[in-house]
Amino acid sequence: MNRILLVEDDEDLCEMMHNILQNDGYEIEIANNGAQALALDFVEPADLVITDVFMPKINGLETIVEMRKQNPDLHFIAISGGGKETLSLARKMGAHATLEKPFSCDGLLRAVSKLIGCSRRFPRPSLV
Repeated sequence: MNRILLVEDDEDLCEMMHNILQNDGYEIEIANNGAQALALDFVEPADLVITDVFMPKINGLETIVEMRKQNPDLHFIAISGGGKETLSLARKMGAHATLEKPFSCDGLLRAVSKLIGCSRRFPRPSLV
């Protein structure tokens, strides 16, 4: 089972994403901010990090940069309601994919499946 670290300070959105991803077969760990995410990933590295960009303590962009130092092969999805410029910056900082809030359940699952596979609804495309 693929492990996803979900970093989101909005409790309702975090719960919604957690339920969607868990119901699709992923193991989910939750962090409320970047500082907590760094500590959790240091103890047990994730396969994928989904992080909000705007959060207290350590924001999502800083989280991506610091976590890539710990694990250069880690995949990231950045999410934000701050517009396309914010998400473009997230890609420059190391996010492999971005989602603009509000996003659909299918959009979330599709992005996750493209990066780490194992989705029941959106199997990872074959590279052969």
